Amino acid sequence: PRRYWLAAICLAALAILNIVVAGQPWGVVYGLGLWTAKGASALGADLSASSFWGTAANSERVAQSLLTDVTSLTNLGIVGGAFLVAAWRSGLSKDLPDLPARAWVATVIAGFLLGYSSRLAFGCNVGAFFSGISTGSLHGWAWFAAAFGGAFYGIKLRPWLGLEARS
Repeated sequence: PRRYWLAAICLAALAILNIVVAGQPWGVVYGLGLWTAKGASALGADLSASSFWGTAANSERVAQSLLTDVTSLTNLGIVGGAFLVAAWRSGLSKDLPDLPARAWVATVIAGFLLGYSSRLAFGCNVGAFFSGISTGSLHGWAWFAAAFGGAFYGIKLRPWLGLEARS
């Protein structure tokens, strides 16, 4: 349908705009890790022992404002845009789905696994897949194969977790 083409064109335009403005491929996950590192640092954690956050470049980014980090600004734009669309489409007035406890536990565990694995894979579907493939990196194709397999088995687990398709 036409709306899928429009969405694809918008995503491509945003990805190109991100490269032009930020000087780097579109990514999301680094910003989320940065927010966590800043929170841990504010609570007194010593990040200098971390092989990742202890580097000079990352230590400097932890010390700076989130508003100076391109990935954080992108994330804020995504969250803000999602909020505006949800408000526009009356999605904020809907109740949470009535799911069994097993489904809620699986959702939380899956969220943690997705967050951790996206950090290992240099990003989620945006950073690892779209940006990986568009910059000619093999890791984008490896991510695609793993995501395809994971989606296949995830769909098989849905009935057992009480996550049947909604009618």
